Amino acid sequence: MDEMTVVTLTGSPHERGYQHGKALKDGVHRFYEAWSRMLFNSSPFKLTEADLLSFAQKNEPYIKQYAPDIHEEIEGIAEGAEMDFNKALYINCFDEEYVFQSLPQLRAGTAFAPPPGALPAGCTSFAAFGQATADGKVYIGQNYDYSSVYLEPVVFRIEKYGDEPEQLVYSHMGVVGINGVNAAGLAIVENTLAPADLRTGVPFPVVMRKALKQPRLSDLVGAIITAPRLSGHNYVIGSSYAAVHLETSATKYHFNYLQDGVFGHANHYDYPDMKHLDLLPEVLPDSLIRSGRMLQLLKAGFGKLDIKALKKIMADHADYPVGICRHEDKRHSELGTLSTIIYQPEDRLMLVTCGNPCVSPFQEFTVAKA
Repeated sequence: MDEMTVVTLTGSPHERGYQHGKALKDGVHRFYEAWSRMLFNSSPFKLTEADLLSFAQKNEPYIKQYAPDIHEEIEGIAEGAEMDFNKALYINCFDEEYVFQSLPQLRAGTAFAPPPGALPAGCTSFAAFGQATADGKVYIGQNYDYSSVYLEPVVFRIEKYGDEPEQLVYSHMGVVGINGVNAAGLAIVENTLAPADLRTGVPFPVVMRKALKQPRLSDLVGAIITAPRLSGHNYVIGSSYAAVHLETSATKYHFNYLQDGVFGHANHYDYPDMKHLDLLPEVLPDSLIRSGRMLQLLKAGFGKLDIKALKKIMADHADYPVGICRHEDKRHSELGTLSTIIYQPEDRLMLVTCGNPCVSPFQEFTVAKA
């Protein structure tokens, strides 16, 4: 699993979606089947396909209003992949689908304990910048932890269209985006969070892609905080001159313009005004350790952090197998690190693995400056 699939998308939103769906048709269907099967098998709530598709359909009006162009792109994916539109919509709600269906019921006592796979996506993220890095440049990144039921990540090179800058986007087949960097020199990574204010709304892949269309840091942040969000995610954002951080829930957010040179985050809320919303630590307590360990390692390398040092940090095995470099943990749907992604936004650089960073080579991609 060392070679990353790369697909170039051009033209209008619908054309890009159609190219995506047609080029990756079999993979899009595999993701739909694998993700649905995982939800059926791991949820204690006896979910049916009708449950999953109904959930996605309830979010469609919010997507269409917030990002009509991305809604068109999802329509194109469905057409190109010869898939029912509601199924394509559903896989673009993949992360929130499980959180929405399971965690509130678990907290309410509907089930006695979290089932295997209570969170099929994890992740640990970082920012390093200013005096902390060897060259003074901004770096952000994440380990993207995901259930081993599906092991086919993809990189999309999305060419400039109208006022939109060119983008490099890491994602799943059929999904419009998980993280990325654009030609304006803006990069963004994320972590799943599980807030108590879940609602119908816009899923994070749509928020992510709208954010990556923006030409300025303030516009990118605005795209996130104005979204009628379905759930909560942590966003670490980099530009040529700054790293910023957003903890979001469905209805609230906390913004931080980072100042201390290094920053680490995992899957729980850190800010006091957000912690009361958190449903996650009891389900995934290793998040507390990964976040602290990330900051510990970044501080230890302060002033000398470069690509080599950051790659080593992302391969760290403290608290194995549930550390920063996560290996299959059967307690959580065999959750492991699917990819490491490191961005250097000033140079529009993406470094990405297809597998754990301790054993998988990094591949390098760039976009030209806008």
